[in-house]
Amino acid sequence: MHANLLIAREDAILVATAAIGGGALHLVGFPAGWLTGAMLAVALVSLARPWTGPSDIVVQIGMLLSGCVIGSSATPEAVQAISRFPVSILLLFACMALTILVTGFVLVRFGKWTRLDALLASAPGALSAVMVIARERDGDVPRIAIVQFFRLFVLVAAVPSL
Repeated sequence: MHANLLIAREDAILVATAAIGGGALHLVGFPAGWLTGAMLAVALVSLARPWTGPSDIVVQIGMLLSGCVIGSSATPEAVQAISRFPVSILLLFACMALTILVTGFVLVRFGKWTRLDALLASAPGALSAVMVIARERDGDVPRIAIVQFFRLFVLVAAVPSL
């Protein structure tokens, strides 16, 4: 089979698996069903059928869509809300910095990760940017992605359910 057709076939299987998993959990009313279901379905299928990962075009389309979704949340009301809760926002930034420092330290010290990979793996709330930087800087993308997706899975699947 031609290489481009093989890549397109793999991308189609990946997207279909994510859509089926997301749709299934959405239909049963699971919190953040589309995101959680897609992650679970791809993870489960990956255990039985190793994938090389999405092609560059699928990654770029995903980053574009993620950026659109994130950008649409920056409304004037959201910006005004920040000014109403300055102490909470400062505490949030302090906790984020502490999370990055502690997680990064643990990954470098005990996991023998490079500092860049540890920083990218421990950065909360920046999955799209982290994956782009990891790819461009020749970071260990699979390991970084595993840590990022585990954190995201816990936030999306476990926290709303609890």
